[in-house]
Amino acid sequence: MKSIIQSGRTRFVFNGWTVVLLTLLAGIGAGLLVGQWASQARSPVSLLEIPLHAESAVYAEDGFTLGSTRLEEDLDSFFFFDGLTGELKVLAFSPRTNKFMAEFSRQVVEDFELDKQIKNPRFMVVTGLLDMIDTDGSFRWGDSVFYVLEQNSGKVACYGVQLPPNLRSSEKKVYGGKLVGLDKTKVRKVRIRGKE
Repeated sequence: MKSIIQSGRTRFVFNGWTVVLLTLLAGIGAGLLVGQWASQARSPVSLLEIPLHAESAVYAEDGFTLGSTRLEEDLDSFFFFDGLTGELKVLAFSPRTNKFMAEFSRQVVEDFELDKQIKNPRFMVVTGLLDMIDTDGSFRWGDSVFYVLEQNSGKVACYGVQLPPNLRSSEKKVYGGKLVGLDKTKVRKVRIRGKE
């Protein structure tokens, strides 16, 4: 396939591939010129930047849940829920010593007051960030709370961590504390036959 362009007495003959190549080069050249012009414009087009910052991560399998979340701006924690024993444990990790510095735990199954008909309770745990107001001067609240849901009953409870003021100064031993039960409610109001 040939294209013929005639200008006065001169004839230019192009085959099909030459036309495609010239068109492509013209498009690239035009794109570069438009890009150069846009970069020098007084009001450049900017894309919306969305900062991503992971505050927590959760993984669950076979009745066990583990994850991480922050307790303070520079204090990370690892949490673990044991579906066999019903214990929720939170371990704070020191950025200065690179060791675990505190452990908070609670037997949460007792808080749910499950009926005897629920033979195999099934729990799920997620974390949330909450800026709680300190009412007691001797402790301060951690930034994260832990929500525990029992699937069969639809009951949910929320737990927090109270950090002592001298937590970072005691580098020799691991501080031991209890998770504080903040509140509990029921998210499922309908009774499921055979479950409760």
